[in-house]
Amino acid sequence: MKIFSPDQIRHIEQATFQHKSQPISYLELMEEAGIEFADSFQLNYPPEDRVIIFCGSGNNGGDGLVVARQLAQEEYDVTVVLLEIGQPTEGRKTNLKQLPKHKKVEVIKINKNDDLQVLEDLLKGPNNQVIIDAIFGIGLNRPITGYWAKVIELINRQPFQIVAIDIPSGMYANQPTEGTAIKATQTYTFHSPKLNFFFPENEEFVGNWVVLPIPLDEETCRKTPTDYQLIADDILPEIPKRKIFSHKGTYGHALLIGGQYGMAGAALLATRAALRSGCGKVTVLTPSCNQVILQLGAPEALLLPTASERHLSAMTIFTGIYSAIGIGPGLGKHADTVQLMHKLCKANASFVFDADAINILSENPDLLQILPQGSILTPHPKEFERLAGSWNNSIERLQKQIAFSKSHQVYVIFKNAKTTITTPSGKVFFNNTGSPGMAKGGTGDILTGYLTGLLARGLSGLDACLRAVYTHGRAGNLAAADSRSTESMKAGDLLDFL
Repeated sequence: MKIFSPDQIRHIEQATFQHKSQPISYLELMEEAGIEFADSFQLNYPPEDRVIIFCGSGNNGGDGLVVARQLAQEEYDVTVVLLEIGQPTEGRKTNLKQLPKHKKVEVIKINKNDDLQVLEDLLKGPNNQVIIDAIFGIGLNRPITGYWAKVIELINRQPFQIVAIDIPSGMYANQPTEGTAIKATQTYTFHSPKLNFFFPENEEFVGNWVVLPIPLDEETCRKTPTDYQLIADDILPEIPKRKIFSHKGTYGHALLIGGQYGMAGAALLATRAALRSGCGKVTVLTPSCNQVILQLGAPEALLLPTASERHLSAMTIFTGIYSAIGIGPGLGKHADTVQLMHKLCKANASFVFDADAINILSENPDLLQILPQGSILTPHPKEFERLAGSWNNSIERLQKQIAFSKSHQVYVIFKNAKTTITTPSGKVFFNNTGSPGMAKGGTGDILTGYLTGLLARGLSGLDACLRAVYTHGRAGNLAAADSRSTESMKAGDLLDFL
């Protein structure tokens, strides 16, 4: 699923209106969007709820009026608040005329500088009220200030559910949000998500979001270039089918490196995840103090103890026998471990760097200069900040991530609620699977192990990133449902669902 900018969306809409064989007018597109929204709204909000729809003067307001008409036909009690912000578009004018004239729909007009007491009295109704935001759409290009900001602040103070049409009013689609914006609990967006939906500072505005289909011209969508995509089924790589006459050597050999004294659990979780990936063999390079823990916890894996009992020490690793190497879970930063990293970075192999391996890269810039091209780095926010420097907002962070991937020719998996993958060519992929219950120690170790196993299994760097991130998050969803609580689930629960 491609993620488009507002300008690109307008271009695609124009192509849809001008399609030679199946043209559609913008009023028809508005109708389709309003119907899709109303249908989804009805699944979550019963007719007993009183609905208050705030409509601006633009086409977003026109969408709101289509929704009002559709909900009124389904016996909802609808109040439309027309905010006369500027000259109404034809879409809003036409749909206002089509609004049914009966007791189920009340229309209130608000002009700039009208007494806000009118709105305060309107919102003092029963608790079972739902507000629909159709004030400003994706075309907004300046902060909302003055009187209209006060209207939005008044809406935000209400204890009701707020549902936004396409995008919360005041929130920008692809640049840092400034000023006042609607704080929606739910957003129904059209055709594809907006870039800003994937960033933590916008969670208070967008709430939960769902993508609704509308009939935009498919050929134009395919041909419109964008570096941003949402990971979905249509781009997930297939895992090659296992052949009957095959053996463990057919499916690759993964090496995992980690587990300083006291951190055996991180190495064990990564190992068990790699064993779930389908690769043929898994070896663990770890201090000898972990021998019993690893062999009891993952008897299917081979153990390669280091000379040092408590930390990872430099040793000769015959990289030619390993299909992929993952280093970092519970690694530590001992001087001997840093020397091990220097040896590894000079080797010709497929690498995954995580946790302290990334911290060692941050503290030793010379290692970044010899970082093997095509490597995969899996930092959490603080680790990436140490690697690339601080940022003021997520847009700036994303640009740093893209620049890092391109300059070092590596894949970066930035781990958060909407994990972001950047590629050596500058492409960006966002993930939408996962659960807040995954915010626990150990989930990153599982991603590293599973990712390393997929690389060893034979997937390319990009395919391994896409499949690992999506599957890891999906396993988190299933674990949360199985545990019946995002609070009580633990990282190890993911292993049963990979």
